[in-house]
Amino acid sequence: MKNLWVVYSSRKGGHKYPTQSLVDYLKKYHKDKFDTVSINFLDYSLLASFFDSVGRFSDLKFKRMMKIGYSNLRANRKRMLSPYGGAIRLIFKLGRLRRNLLKNFGKPDIILSIQPEVNTMAGMLKEWFDNVPIYSAIIDLVAHGLWVNENIDGYFIPHADMKKELMNYGVEEKNIITTGLPIREGFRAAYSKDKVLLRRELGIDTSLPTILMLGGLLGKMVDFIKVIESLSRVKVPHQLIGIFGKNDVDREKAGKMDYPYDLYPMGQVENVYDWMWASDIVITKPGSVTIAEITSLGKPIIVITPLAGSLQETKFAELLQRKGIGKWVQTADEVGECAENLLSDPKLLKKISKNAKDFGGVSLYSIDNITKFLIREAI
Repeated sequence: MKNLWVVYSSRKGGHKYPTQSLVDYLKKYHKDKFDTVSINFLDYSLLASFFDSVGRFSDLKFKRMMKIGYSNLRANRKRMLSPYGGAIRLIFKLGRLRRNLLKNFGKPDIILSIQPEVNTMAGMLKEWFDNVPIYSAIIDLVAHGLWVNENIDGYFIPHADMKKELMNYGVEEKNIITTGLPIREGFRAAYSKDKVLLRRELGIDTSLPTILMLGGLLGKMVDFIKVIESLSRVKVPHQLIGIFGKNDVDREKAGKMDYPYDLYPMGQVENVYDWMWASDIVITKPGSVTIAEITSLGKPIIVITPLAGSLQETKFAELLQRKGIGKWVQTADEVGECAENLLSDPKLLKKISKNAKDFGGVSLYSIDNITKFLIREAI
């Protein structure tokens, strides 16, 4: 049995589902082949955890500075990448990461990284652990220079267009595998369900056009109330579902609004994949994992520049619009007009849906694809 580490280094929620989905799948179906563990390097370094918090604070308060930094990553400028990578390695060396990892998990036989900061440590990890094979599942929809490291043995990419990006960064084509982005098993199960029966099970109208709003786990990345006000001007009859996450304040406000059609405000849900599959349009912020989940089901997307918008998510939104898999609006006030245009043009909606499925359908099988590759390498 091989000791497989799935490694990241972040407190951000965006890494939760890809990591947990991979680990759960491997433990459930391949526990005879891999002893799989999920490791957050931040758990073993107070200093690294502090700087991660500073980074998240900077995303919100120093947007211009962070955008300049991301532009440098996209341009693969060594004058930024080299010092940044060196600082990361030094911080974890000072935190005695190697000793702590060996004590808790033994030596790895394979490492799967899902974060660029971990990738910068690939050479150090190989030195520590007898030249261990290291692979990286890229969970961004647009690559940047921090993902690329000469000590990474292979890259699992979310969509075929990224291959050219990585090759421009110097990665050999043979080391790039299009697997899709790791998403939860529930999406594949939802995709096989009859939509009419599913809507009936969810307690919503089986025939009306259905719009779904998502705002992240905390429900604060989209201005729900302004989106609802904008959608209230749509003349095409529809039903609106809002998944507010932990944002109980806006959920309660929505429940009291005078909306012209059926409105279903909900809190946290476990089966978000069923709600996505039951919908015709999904409104959200342009997070990479969320876009991968939605496009895996072939759903047209309207993305709104988020309240805590980053240049990275702007690049995801640009990609979405360029590939014809959705629409990008700057403010919540623009959502209603955009949704009306889509609902009024069934041919356009169908075309966008096909584009979305062509782009993201591979992610339904991503975990299978990654696992099969790892099994071949482990034999």
